[in-house]
Amino acid sequence: MKHGKIFRILALALTLALLIAAIPVSSVMALTGVIFLSPTSGPPGSTVYVSGSGFSPGTTATVLFQGSPVASGLVSAGGQITIPFPVPLVPRGSFYLVTVTTASDTSNTVLFAFTPQLTLI
Repeated sequence: MKHGKIFRILALALTLALLIAAIPVSSVMALTGVIFLSPTSGPPGSTVYVSGSGFSPGTTATVLFQGSPVASGLVSAGGQITIPFPVPLVPRGSFYLVTVTTASDTSNTVLFAFTPQLTLI
């Protein structure tokens, strides 16, 4: 009885593995770019560089800061980007979301920490 249960589980696992292997990879699946920021914090007006890889070569990449486009650039033949953007004037807060999109790709989301610019009197 115990062996019959093990064989049924193995048969089910083998059937599922064969089904997964038989499903073709869809052309709808897009490359997913991976990005990072340098620096990861700063005041409004400072320059931040978004660097990344894994994008579709030859496409235009758009940098989104909290969902709004702030810069764009061309993806290299190797699928890489380096795009500078100025930190927009934003309400004081702690963290803002940065992503990069192309016509067919979307990157991971990274956090940018807003640091107010201090002026000494």
